[in-house]
Amino acid sequence: MRGAFLSLVGLAAAVSAVPAQAMNWCSLPQITPRFESDFEKLAPTVAALTGCARQSTDSAHRAKWVCEDDPATPDKFETVHIHFIREPGQGIHLLVLSLGMTDLNVLRRCGLRDLRDGEKFSAGNVAYRDRISFGFTGPRLTLTSILDKGMAAIVSDTKSFGEDDRVKGLWNGLYGITVVDYPSTGVKLAGVSPISTDVYGIVAAFEGRGSAVLASNDTGESFPKWTLSPPVGLGGVREVVIEGFVRHLLRADYILESTADYERFIGLLDAEYGRSERSSEKGCTYRWWDAGRMSIRGEHCPGKSDSLRFFNNVAGDQLEQVAAKMEADKANNSGDPKKPAIDDDMF
Repeated sequence: MRGAFLSLVGLAAAVSAVPAQAMNWCSLPQITPRFESDFEKLAPTVAALTGCARQSTDSAHRAKWVCEDDPATPDKFETVHIHFIREPGQGIHLLVLSLGMTDLNVLRRCGLRDLRDGEKFSAGNVAYRDRISFGFTGPRLTLTSILDKGMAAIVSDTKSFGEDDRVKGLWNGLYGITVVDYPSTGVKLAGVSPISTDVYGIVAAFEGRGSAVLASNDTGESFPKWTLSPPVGLGGVREVVIEGFVRHLLRADYILESTADYERFIGLLDAEYGRSERSSEKGCTYRWWDAGRMSIRGEHCPGKSDSLRFFNNVAGDQLEQVAAKMEADKANNSGDPKKPAIDDDMF
């Protein structure tokens, strides 16, 4: 099951010739499957509805089409790859691959009936960008991407809540990430959870408590960063540095005024999260605390700096997984021949 999804990683690169047709994005609801039997029903209609040309496949449970983005739309996504992926006896998914999509507004502009907005942030999935559904019980389309100019994937499922396990397998195949279900923490930054609040909401929470943005870099990109003045109620902190990964907090630093302030925070954190152990490395001393899916590191470098760093372990782990996936993909693109497909229901 999972292996079938992992084979999708190279789909976007598999088609060398791009037909001249332009993608009709507003046709997606008409080709979004609900039932496994929709494969035979919908596949013959895709080319006429979308403007994309059908390509050959080596599996009876796969179908694919390729076309260009519609040049009349304000968004430019270049080549579009459409796939039907059927797992016999389990279900069927529509997958649309393109470049540079960060939201589903191209569908919202279609004026579609019964289109309902879903969440734009998922605490356990850093690739998650946007979601829409058709009616109360209709299928959902979820957009995921990591890099703002990189590959984006729209995938369908028919769940009413939570995540489809087969779709989570797809996200793992595309990005290497393991989705975390309902991550949480007792840590609060400016009164909000740094796990379940997106990084822009966290910055806004600090501003709401009196912080001013002193500098910012790459906001709206995959690795945004802000430097803020301290908010009200955070005595002993000289400045706050917040770094994100896509829309998630990656880490937040409290740069402290003095060693005395650092020692005061050690006492407060020990009382809240349990007594920490002290370690030393390269002339600096460190302390660690854990709270759910957040970790806190205290750093004291004599004569240089004192700081506290709050790590979002979900985003940090998934960043490492993405990096490992990119390295593995690079190593696998060494010219090894592709293995022929063998459908599970053929033996």
